[in-house]
Amino acid sequence: MNHLIKSDTGVYVHENTNSMVSHILECLRQDRNEKGIRTRVKISYGNTETGVVDWVEYGRVSCSMGPMKIFILLHNKRSLGGGGISTQSILKIESSNKKNYELFYNGCNQH
Repeated sequence: MNHLIKSDTGVYVHENTNSMVSHILECLRQDRNEKGIRTRVKISYGNTETGVVDWVEYGRVSCSMGPMKIFILLHNKRSLGGGGISTQSILKIESSNKKNYELFYNGCNQH
């Protein structure tokens, strides 16, 4: 059974979610550039204890519209919906623009 908790902003996240991840996702959800477009990000998921990356997703962070809002990843700026973000499994969040700057990095990852 999934154990979700409600963040300060009203979006539900898994109880094992790093608080910094929740904060960064909320900032990305609200942040828009001068054209009103959200920042496109690259999210790496995997085992947060070993740091092994299992998969990567690209998109823009938003939240669902239901009574229990969760973070979702929109494929592109024209998307109206997307899949839920597995917040408890995030290892790294990066901007996916040409500069590719790192927004979050789980320090357990061994290079």
